[in-house]
Amino acid sequence: MRPLNVAVLLKMIALGDGWLNKDLALALSISPFEISESLNRSRIAGLLDPAKKKVFRNALLEFIRYGLPYVFPVEPGPFVRSCCPNGAFSSHIGQLFSFRSNVCLAFPERESARSSDYAAVPESGSGGFR
Repeated sequence: MRPLNVAVLLKMIALGDGWLNKDLALALSISPFEISESLNRSRIAGLLDPAKKKVFRNALLEFIRYGLPYVFPVEPGPFVRSCCPNGAFSSHIGQLFSFRSNVCLAFPERESARSSDYAAVPESGSGGFR
């Protein structure tokens, strides 16, 4: 499984019935080949029917709830200075707390998080449902 597979399955649910592979490719800004490969992986994993048109929603929900932490584990890095205020360190919320230092703490961005193989996928969600 790849993270893209979850995005494809969720987009299939959002589009409803009657979609084509090219519709998914256009909606997610990835190639039709990647859509086809993603559908094959999801079928093998038991998240799609053999015709690759219907998502097994209960299986997908179970995978998201229990499988994602094992398949895509999070490894937070050390705290570092942030380039911009965030969370409790923002000006509005920061006034409510007293901190011993004025250092903004944040997890560093890892190179793998910034350079995604599917850089257009996050942009595809900004347009809402198509």
